[in-house]
Amino acid sequence: MDWPTGESPEWATDLLLADAVIAPVLASFRSRIPLWRFHRRALRDDAGHQFSFIFYTSRHTATQVFAMIAASPVLQQLKQSGRVRELLVDNVKGDRPAAISATSDKHWSKALQTAWPHYIMGVSSMWLSLIHQFATDILRADAEVDDMMAAYRKVNEQITAIWRHEAEHALFHHLNALFGYEPLDLQLKVRF
Repeated sequence: MDWPTGESPEWATDLLLADAVIAPVLASFRSRIPLWRFHRRALRDDAGHQFSFIFYTSRHTATQVFAMIAASPVLQQLKQSGRVRELLVDNVKGDRPAAISATSDKHWSKALQTAWPHYIMGVSSMWLSLIHQFATDILRADAEVDDMMAAYRKVNEQITAIWRHEAEHALFHHLNALFGYEPLDLQLKVRF
């Protein structure tokens, strides 16, 4: 993504990509993509601001997914406007398929590496649902890229408010309950 020096990342671009580019892909290929997730990051390093759609499927389906993403009119508008610098896709010609755990943190136990993709797909699906619900209310069907970005900035504000005010109970409390309210070692790391 474009991320000018001295400015904050344009997080709304991630929401627009998720809702207008990736959601149609998921609608078309959901039966052939058993696991998928989003990853967002913005650090002042060589990678910079990136939005990733990570999925587990066959090589054939991956090729079709990459083609559909590349052909997205919204992605093309974002690239033409300079908001998206580059589309990067994985090489699907590898020798052997990756394990389901391949995109999990290698510092985790093998059991968690294998189970985590299921968890994060649910979280990603919830996030995409929130985006879509709010965007449907404010986005015009004929919107140009600048209008789309303005709409998704508002959507980002609404989702941030939910995260800030409702995540403690809706997410953290229920996750804690699922694991039997057992104590955990917690290091709070917050990046700005």
